[in-house]
Amino acid sequence: MTLYKDITIKNFRGISELKLEGLKSVNVFLGRNNFGKTTILESVFLLSGMSNASLPSRVNTFRDPAQSLNPLGQIEYIFHNVQLQNKPTITGILTDKQYRSMCISLSDTKTIQGPIVRNGMLMSSEQKVKAICLSINSDYGTINSDGKIVNKRSFKCDFCTYENGQYSQDNVKGYQEFLSAQYIASDTSAFQISDELSSLIRANRKDDVLELVRLFDSKITNVEVLPDSTYIAFDGVDKLIPISMCGDGLKKFLYIISCVAGRKNKVLLIDEIDNGIHFSVYPLLWKSIIRLAKQNEIQLMITTHSKEVLQELANSLDTENENDVCVYTITKNNDDIMHSYRYDGESIKTAIYNQLELRD
Repeated sequence: MTLYKDITIKNFRGISELKLEGLKSVNVFLGRNNFGKTTILESVFLLSGMSNASLPSRVNTFRDPAQSLNPLGQIEYIFHNVQLQNKPTITGILTDKQYRSMCISLSDTKTIQGPIVRNGMLMSSEQKVKAICLSINSDYGTINSDGKIVNKRSFKCDFCTYENGQYSQDNVKGYQEFLSAQYIASDTSAFQISDELSSLIRANRKDDVLELVRLFDSKITNVEVLPDSTYIAFDGVDKLIPISMCGDGLKKFLYIISCVAGRKNKVLLIDEIDNGIHFSVYPLLWKSIIRLAKQNEIQLMITTHSKEVLQELANSLDTENENDVCVYTITKNNDDIMHSYRYDGESIKTAIYNQLELRD
């Protein structure tokens, strides 16, 4: 099982520099509002797909789906302090001593000959078309016993969007990505749930999720994925209920469980895991995802503000899983210098037992 062990983030959004060391299978990030917890998840998402130059534009859609209409329209906001000379750089060391690093920059504006299209209408047939190009320079290799990078290789890839609505993207040759990251935003759509459940059904693993969903609500008798949506069958109700008509807690729980149970060998990034979920479900949620993450060789990166979430995390830890979990408190001083304070499984239990505040 290959996991991230250490990650360093520089000049990405509000983070000038932050180091995360000793990552485990399940990692929970705490801190005040606007201290970079979501940015950490986005950083891991980018680093796990560093050969895809379109990903930096995609992380903006996690926060504002409307940005998908203009992929590089607000790309400057991923640069620290919105200064383009502050090039976001993300570096990771994996548990098998593999090393990877990526640096994002905005290339000079390009122009090509082509049609101008605005709002779906052809404005001019032959004019110079401006383009904004995002570049990723990446390195990868292996860390030897002396801590030095050996067998180091590099590649560069570009993603350009043109004002006529077209875009171009480089295909990196000679590099095969083996990492996969999936981001779960604080809100969940019915389409996302259907997509994950469909994969489970094709793998004949729906029962794994159905068993846990019945523990969430004992009246649920079945979960069905039909062409238009996901539907829930409830005991005593004649008609199937579309998931969009169910509560946010059920949607969030079903989506998280489906993601952890479905695909193997990936990094799962969950923003605000407590959003929409009642505190009474936290014990079931923690026990389920800790067990499934280990079973499916998935590394979890999770953010939360909830004290109840931490309490139930501590209650879920035992001698079999406490070495697989750690918590990081993210802090920032008046000079915007950031630090991460790490707590292992035993420290988490001790802190919660003694009613110590870990969230700040």
